[in-house]
Amino acid sequence: RTNGNAGAWTNEDYISYTDHLEKHRWNVVAGASWYYNVATGTFAGSENFTDDYFGYNNLQAGTIWQTPRSDRQQNQMNSFYTRLQYDYDNRYVAGASFRVDGSSKFLPGSQYGFFPSVALGWRFTEEDFINRFTGSWLTNGKFRVSYGTLGNNSGVGRYEQQATLSAYHYILNSDVQRGLINNKLLNQNLTWEETSVLNFGLELGFLDNRLTAEIDYYDRLTTGMNRPSELSILLDGAYNAPRSNIGDLRNRGIDGTISWRDKLGGISYGVSLNASYNRTTWKNGMNSWARDILSSTCRITLYTRTRTSALRRHGRTFTMQRHRAPHRAISCART
Repeated sequence: RTNGNAGAWTNEDYISYTDHLEKHRWNVVAGASWYYNVATGTFAGSENFTDDYFGYNNLQAGTIWQTPRSDRQQNQMNSFYTRLQYDYDNRYVAGASFRVDGSSKFLPGSQYGFFPSVALGWRFTEEDFINRFTGSWLTNGKFRVSYGTLGNNSGVGRYEQQATLSAYHYILNSDVQRGLINNKLLNQNLTWEETSVLNFGLELGFLDNRLTAEIDYYDRLTTGMNRPSELSILLDGAYNAPRSNIGDLRNRGIDGTISWRDKLGGISYGVSLNASYNRTTWKNGMNSWARDILSSTCRITLYTRTRTSALRRHGRTFTMQRHRAPHRAISCART
């Protein structure tokens, strides 16, 4: 018989302040959050019953008892963050955020990570010196750039970084003795996997924003990936290799979308075309590989109104994806 219970709670507290002065608008948010998760389990069993009438409610009636087991697992996270946003005349936009995340999955000294981000935007169609040339055909134009970091600890087990003991039997004076043995090595420096993203974007709107175009260039770099490591063949089988921050994964690409939205009688419709190119590279020490992906998507959407004025959406999407090159591996050996 197995009995298990699991539960979690989350608490988040924050304050927000918003104000404006003439053409200036700003918003400030600061807060903290806590997360707690716990799971418990108990197992007991036996075999060779003379009668199955009582089932697992009479385990002692079996003549072959199984070793009972029980466990409890828990982990916690806490975060502290602040976010600042500023807007001037719907023309210049700036934002910044700073957060500190802590996880009980890591050892003291490596539990916390700092992850900042910043973003800037410029709606250049609001500038008089530009609008005088583009006002007749360009409805909206915005340039934006952002850079930010975030952390990931999902690949690490709850007690993967905790020293654990396993039962170990040995013989002393011709008698079997019961003892304990340390069954794994710990990486004292294991910490958060970190991803940084750099993005440049351009948004354009024509004909009262019925025709829109958007293009983005992104560079996403994940460093210190939480991956299983390897041990010397002399220790293989004696210990489990500790997890380490090894390997970097980079995604670079361009993503573009062109959309048309309009209304014909009582039907609103939209057509969008999307094309993207992505190059993924991975590097771990002297080994690396690269992969290119080219994809495109076409989506047609119709909006119709029923007699009760409910809005109904009908859509169809066509997608094509091409892998320009399979895994291309490059390895070098050092002598």
